[in-house]
Amino acid sequence: MIDFQRTASTKKLKLYECPVVAATVDTLREYGVLIDHFEDLPEPGGDDKDSSVFNYWWKGNLFYSENETTGKVLQTGASLFEADGSPLSRDKIYMWEAFSPGNAHQLFYPLRGEDYVLPLAKGDNVYPEDFTAFYITGGMGVYLHPSVWCNGIIPLTERASFYHQINGTTTNMGFNFSKKLNTLFVIPLQKIKEQFC
Repeated sequence: MIDFQRTASTKKLKLYECPVVAATVDTLREYGVLIDHFEDLPEPGGDDKDSSVFNYWWKGNLFYSENETTGKVLQTGASLFEADGSPLSRDKIYMWEAFSPGNAHQLFYPLRGEDYVLPLAKGDNVYPEDFTAFYITGGMGVYLHPSVWCNGIIPLTERASFYHQINGTTTNMGFNFSKKLNTLFVIPLQKIKEQFC
């Protein structure tokens, strides 16, 4: 993970605003499927399973995630370039990493029916412009195909909890776009709320 405030203060990072579409059966087809309940999964083709609850929340202009199983907390995004003490803003979120479980399927399911955004890309070698952010509503979960990359859940609420499960043999991969490509993702939260909510 980067030191966001220090890196961003240089203002040398390129910004990529991720396009946003509503998640439907058709728009999500190449990436995964929408599901009504996390127990109603298609057969993943493997017996290995790893599950946990992930909590996501804002604290000021910083965005965090926590894996309840491991207790690990990460800063996964921020809403401003400016240093601490800047006025609170949630118009956008800047993110810098993406992950893929390789050949395994991956499930995200909102435990309280929250609306959320999930940036996704597919393939072995991905770049920021390969990502599309999907707006997901109606309490639906997402069951992702293998070799799909994601930046993590971005709820449209102050905090949210998601059931997360990986089915199959994983070859975990991560990519830090700020370090390797000098680029930050930008997810336009205010635009999403105005367009979809």
